[in-house]
Amino acid sequence: MEEREIVFVRPSRRGLLLGMLAVLLVAAFGELLSKEMPTSSLRSAPPFGVVMLFFAGFNFLLMACLSYQRIVIAGSGIRILSVATFFRWRECDVREVTGMRYHHPGFRQIDQLLVLRLQPAPHRSWNQIELVTVQTLGRKCGIDSGLYIEAVTAVTRVQPAFVVENLPWHYNGVLPRAGRQPEPQMDTLPKTVPKRRRKKR
Repeated sequence: MEEREIVFVRPSRRGLLLGMLAVLLVAAFGELLSKEMPTSSLRSAPPFGVVMLFFAGFNFLLMACLSYQRIVIAGSGIRILSVATFFRWRECDVREVTGMRYHHPGFRQIDQLLVLRLQPAPHRSWNQIELVTVQTLGRKCGIDSGLYIEAVTAVTRVQPAFVVENLPWHYNGVLPRAGRQPEPQMDTLPKTVPKRRRKKR
């Protein structure tokens, strides 16, 4: 039976198209802005719209390269290629996974990580794989992305006792997590009843 291969690519085609549209809008805005400037200051300078197009296009290509990630999940194998791997393929088997941990994005960051820790092996110098997705709003915070669900499912299919560590306390999605006790509420706390003093006769 042929193994099903699932591919996740970042940025998506939609993201690339939106980025290209943003670059064109910036260039158009620069061209309109140049018409409002004095003509004497533009005699020896290139068209302002071209300058804006160059800088916006350069930044777009730079961000696209830095955020590029390609992950292939096939059976018990996971392969990843990204800027973190210096655009070289890294491959591991889910049987090598010793733990899974979620990392919250920092302040003003939108990326979040799911780190798969691996047991040391002589054929590689790295001992973990980082899977990156974008944080969203809501109680699930984008953690239930297709990438995370497929990766965790591949691991727990072989090692069913594994859970994802460090998930947010309010997370109520499908990823397995360690059991936690509900936070005590003020109205459920035990009340101490003061002892009655016996009257002396």
